[in-house]
Amino acid sequence: MSNNYDIPGLNQAVTQDDILHSRERHNNLPNDSALHTPEKRHRIALDRMFKKHGVGNIYAVHGLHKHFDLEEGHHLVGHIESYQQRNYRWTRALPNNSLDPNNLHGHIFQLTPDNKLCAYEYQVGPLPDAPHDHNAFISEFSDYLGLHKLDSILGLEVLIPQFQGKKVEIVLYGHQMLLCDRELMKERDSSTVTAWLSHPQSNELTDGVHYVIQGDKHETFNKGAPWPDLKSIIEKLQQANFLGH
Repeated sequence: MSNNYDIPGLNQAVTQDDILHSRERHNNLPNDSALHTPEKRHRIALDRMFKKHGVGNIYAVHGLHKHFDLEEGHHLVGHIESYQQRNYRWTRALPNNSLDPNNLHGHIFQLTPDNKLCAYEYQVGPLPDAPHDHNAFISEFSDYLGLHKLDSILGLEVLIPQFQGKKVEIVLYGHQMLLCDRELMKERDSSTVTAWLSHPQSNELTDGVHYVIQGDKHETFNKGAPWPDLKSIIEKLQQANFLGH
């Protein structure tokens, strides 16, 4: 059984050293074109595990992937911002010294070869409240990924309380991503699932986040220059008839 319960960004404070090493972890992830959907037997087993420990409203299973490589001295961090009475998660590559580590927590974690969960993407805000049987869940989850050789395919995502439900992920130019409610998304050619949720009415993990693709190609929006703020991003996507209101 795993004994690696003290996890920076989950139940331990984030340090500058954690931030520094997150770039390498991120850049070693598989490209988004290599995303895998876990087999049904794993979706059932993991859902049963989440329900057993009562963590379905705290964690999700994340399909490990990257949309781009981070430059030296940068890490990936998201924050929640509101526009037109809706919440959005805007994720950007920021300089390592731009934010106080004490106001960050891990958002997506990968299991390392030494069987420890380490964050490669962060979220602005304090550490989340850990479930009462945190150690038991982390041990069982980590051991399951290792036993079934899923550690290079799946990771752990910390859900954001004010930003739950079915979402869509849009990749923006300049090492940025936007997550929004899926109901805002206009019809696209296709999408692929990047995160799976444990739902009370289901006996297996269900799709939570969809990444938008065009046919079989990676799709990046606003090529040429990053848009400066969330208002500009949303309005441009609405004008292009990509997002609804």
